[in-house]
Amino acid sequence: MSTRHLILISTRPADHELATSIARAASLSLAVVQEADQLIKHLYTGQESVVLWDIDNPETLEPGHSIAPEAVYPLLSGGLSPQRTFLLADQGLNHQPELTQKSPSLKHRTWQHTLMRKIPALCAVQYGRILSFAFDPRPQGLAPFFSPQTRIQKISLTRSEQRKAAADAMESFLSKLGLENRIASRAAQATDELLMNAIFDAAVDASGNRTRNLLDRKARFDFPPSEPVTIEAAEDESWVGLCATDRFGSVSIDSLFKYLGQNFHDLDYTPRKSGPGAGLGIYGIVESGFSLMHAFLPGKRTDSYVFIPKVKRYKDFRLNFHFTACFKA
Repeated sequence: MSTRHLILISTRPADHELATSIARAASLSLAVVQEADQLIKHLYTGQESVVLWDIDNPETLEPGHSIAPEAVYPLLSGGLSPQRTFLLADQGLNHQPELTQKSPSLKHRTWQHTLMRKIPALCAVQYGRILSFAFDPRPQGLAPFFSPQTRIQKISLTRSEQRKAAADAMESFLSKLGLENRIASRAAQATDELLMNAIFDAAVDASGNRTRNLLDRKARFDFPPSEPVTIEAAEDESWVGLCATDRFGSVSIDSLFKYLGQNFHDLDYTPRKSGPGAGLGIYGIVESGFSLMHAFLPGKRTDSYVFIPKVKRYKDFRLNFHFTACFKA
């Protein structure tokens, strides 16, 4: 089996320390580069690589710099995939909406994931699992993000009206773990958003046409046996994961970034209206401080994840690390 590499593009000593911890946790070989020729050399060694890129150093991102995306990507001929490029940032994507846009000179997206630097001691293992997932990003529920010994609880929904009961069950689950009521309540709202997406927004027919997106969110109907909706929950010593799954695989990466880029506000999360056409609501999930991730297999399945730091005080929750990511199998 070939060695998998983590390539760090940063001059910050703190980033090197964080990348070293992540590489160790994920069993990756670490390489630090600062020039385009170094990056190209590592990417074309025949080894599998993920890239961790310092987004907060404007010099390395500006057109004209040798390591800027506009300079590097045309040289790589597909050797650097957005799926394996992770931005390392001081602030979340909600405070940098320009990062949701496609590169104006390249006409395509150059990255799909943003990781925050906050609390490196806590995030190294979790970030390591996320980077490892990039090598085989097939939707698999929560299993890739927890140890094999972790118990994963699963609820299968067969009717649309079971959505509220599932969200309430998640709130009770989180409260029993000792999370502050405000965190548990907002996580339940986020769960409800994920389930609304899976039940109403994701459903398409054989031609790819949306079939339920205009339905009232209080509509009652059974799911066909081929279209189950599930919600999973798991926890370990440092974080909690929730995952809603649909069997349509109709997510569009561009549409996700469109919502992320257009709907961020410096406000706490409030649930969306119940009527049709209210939007995905994913901006509220991230603005609340939750980590949000999507993994989808086109035409087959979408997993939508929310990850929550396992803290008891709301202040600690707001100051904790978080990330956004979107994978296509």
